[in-house]
Amino acid sequence: MGLWSRPDPPGPKRGAAGNGAVYLGIATLMYAIYMFVGGLDFRSAVEPEFNFVGRNGTRFVLDGKPFFVNGWNSYWLMDQAVEDFSRPRVGAILRAGSELGLTVCRTWAFNDGTERALQVSLGRFDERVFQALDRVVAEARRHRIRLILSLVNNLQEHGGKTQYVKWAWDAGIGLSTSNNSFFFDPSIRSYFKAYVKTILTRKNHLTGVEYRDDPTIFAWELMNEPECMSDPTGDTLQDWMEEMAEYVKSIDKKHLVTVGFEGFMGQQAPRGSWCKPGRLVQNPWIGLHPQQQNLIHRLRFCAYISRSLDGSTPG
Repeated sequence: MGLWSRPDPPGPKRGAAGNGAVYLGIATLMYAIYMFVGGLDFRSAVEPEFNFVGRNGTRFVLDGKPFFVNGWNSYWLMDQAVEDFSRPRVGAILRAGSELGLTVCRTWAFNDGTERALQVSLGRFDERVFQALDRVVAEARRHRIRLILSLVNNLQEHGGKTQYVKWAWDAGIGLSTSNNSFFFDPSIRSYFKAYVKTILTRKNHLTGVEYRDDPTIFAWELMNEPECMSDPTGDTLQDWMEEMAEYVKSIDKKHLVTVGFEGFMGQQAPRGSWCKPGRLVQNPWIGLHPQQQNLIHRLRFCAYISRSLDGSTPG
């Protein structure tokens, strides 16, 4: 037995005019979409490939070709990226660097226990400041600038090793109040390693990429201008550098690692004269023979100040 329904009476179809308008509207919309999409160049929405810079002997390499560093130092990028009113300065300096043909910018990835601190107290971070550092990394990539990120300061500005020593001393476990205990106190070495791990494994809230996986970062710098003048043999600083470089590479095998020396003054040279790392002279300021750092397995290059933009030698 089949199903049966009463046929509609003859006459004009109900809603025929309305349906025609709907069909016409859909057709017009589809045509508009086709014309719009057809005019788009999807290649412009695809980011150019951005790979890690490596090292081959004494040369930096990128995609199998030599990579030449034309760089500058803007330590303040994270600090300026925190507040809305100062944030545009970050993009402006990176854009200017890119337009000048510069390729690498060195900046701080630390601020310990001071105003707008990243590490507010030991192991406690300000997410707002961390997001500012995220913005720096993302903005650098947008302008195709690579970053050298320094992990702690030798000086008191922005906390530095002084703040780590104070944290250990206040906790009752510090071996000494001397700033140089940063390099030999096991507790402080553990503090710093915990900080390093937090930075390297940070997932950028804008890109979703962990720092250790982001080729925007050219290298990790262990410390800004390290000095351990209490040990003129250089052994203490050498041991610290070896341990920390090894630790960084245990977490991040993709990035280069450097120390952060500002250069070396020869024993017979007048103040203000600088020489390249590797020259066989002892530096009484920092407690390190410059040849020593070149023997550290995990260090991939040595950076030093050569000339300022006006051509003068730093003094």
